[in-house]
Amino acid sequence: MDGLTLELVSNAYCRVSFDPATQIVRFVRTEQPIRSIEEANLYFRHAVTAIDGLGRSRIKLIDVRDAPMRNDPQYEAAMAEYRHQVARGIPRVAVIVRTAVGRLHAQRLGKEDHIQQGIVATDEEALAYLTS
Repeated sequence: MDGLTLELVSNAYCRVSFDPATQIVRFVRTEQPIRSIEEANLYFRHAVTAIDGLGRSRIKLIDVRDAPMRNDPQYEAAMAEYRHQVARGIPRVAVIVRTAVGRLHAQRLGKEDHIQQGIVATDEEALAYLTS
């Protein structure tokens, strides 16, 4: 993304930015492990509010390369609603993952959430997918 990217949210768990030139909204999950579901709810709610403020017609890049792997049922149940809120109504979604396990996890969650997404390993691949 270019130097005109607008940082909309930056907290312990995530960052949301918007590039007006490409119309790409970028959601980045940080490396910070989630300490409590209540705290995550607060931080992720800020991200959803920022995305909603931009309108749902934007294309979306979700970067989870630094996110700690976690798939316990309590966590996944709590985060399912935020996954849906982050991606709902977005016409095109690219998910950047670091590992093969991350790819499989993103594929499973995308199927469960009925989200059509491109799962890639780099920013360049994500931008190519989103702009093709």
